[in-house]
Amino acid sequence: MSPSEKRVKIAVVSVARSDYSGLRPVIRKIQGDSALQLMLIVSGAHLLAEHGNTLSVITADGFKPTECLAISTGDNGSAEMAKVVAAGVQEFSRTFLKHNPDIILLYGDRFEMFAAAVAGFLSRIPLAHIHGGELTFGAIDDSLRHAISKLSHLHFVSNAEAKGRLMRMGEEPTRIVLSGAPALDEIKELVGSDEEILRTLGLPSQEKPLLITFHPQTICEQSDQAQISELLDALEDRQEPMLFTRPNADPGNEVLWKAILDFTSRAPKRRVTTENLGPQRYFSVMAGCSAMVGNTSSGIIESGSFQIPVVNIGDRQAGRTRGINVIDVACTAEHISAGIDRALSPKFRNAISAMKNPYGDGSASQRIVDTLGSISLDGSLLEKRFFDGARAQE
Repeated sequence: MSPSEKRVKIAVVSVARSDYSGLRPVIRKIQGDSALQLMLIVSGAHLLAEHGNTLSVITADGFKPTECLAISTGDNGSAEMAKVVAAGVQEFSRTFLKHNPDIILLYGDRFEMFAAAVAGFLSRIPLAHIHGGELTFGAIDDSLRHAISKLSHLHFVSNAEAKGRLMRMGEEPTRIVLSGAPALDEIKELVGSDEEILRTLGLPSQEKPLLITFHPQTICEQSDQAQISELLDALEDRQEPMLFTRPNADPGNEVLWKAILDFTSRAPKRRVTTENLGPQRYFSVMAGCSAMVGNTSSGIIESGSFQIPVVNIGDRQAGRTRGINVIDVACTAEHISAGIDRALSPKFRNAISAMKNPYGDGSASQRIVDTLGSISLDGSLLEKRFFDGARAQE
């Protein structure tokens, strides 16, 4: 790039540990590209001590946020989420006006991310969205993800099914890049010694633990208390060591966390909790666990890269493309217990030992950054048209 050429300013928004694991390799690629200028906006659960203060993970990785926007992520249901979105739109709008990015890069489907999308769209700044076109029927995230996609001007999708779905939603094919999931890009490099991590956490280092992450489902007839009770009933008599990570910041998380803390306190040498492992420690434990249990997206997207069994509970991830390592079960103690037994069987482990992850080949972040660096900023990106594929074929 010649000295006279302007660097493209990319505003990357991260609001939780779940999106940071995918954004981390993209941020690193942006930093290393001479045609791009990184602007990192951190908000949401990253700034909350009760959710592990994961801002410290970002800074430990060598990234310096341009802005940290403190917006509440309370536990008082949908009314509280609406207040968070309203406050988020205001804060993100102020920040975008102050820094005037060329493109805003968004990830996933959280309600705080939706606030950033609304603010950017109304500010007439092009939005690029990672992981659009996917389905998660059991959470409000499903609708928020589609809403972010419709507001966005450029899409980086994880698989061909997602691309086709966006086209059926009216998104123009030329705006959709089949990148794969960026969270897979650094996954093997991040893996370290799970034995040392387990010792640090207080678990037996020579036994493979169950890695358990269970989030509020947000769209479900069962209460949060009923769901976590079914899970813990299924685990009560099991002898495997267990590592629970803290539920995310959705409404209902405190109910789940309180029940988990009570459950682990009754057998502290075999059951432990952690508020935040960080990407390296999390992937290291994932790679060495006996199975994952819960309803987290990492059990769907990243797990296949390690060929580990996953017991996926309930409908929170329903609709997402999944690998052959995922066992879907209803949220009842009986079904969860049967799913874990199947996951731990040598027959199942052998059956998935050579699987390929359907979410990509580990090159997503390079495809994303190459596209961001070559996109035209002449205003045409903002001029969206509805793509009526069926009509075009008449």
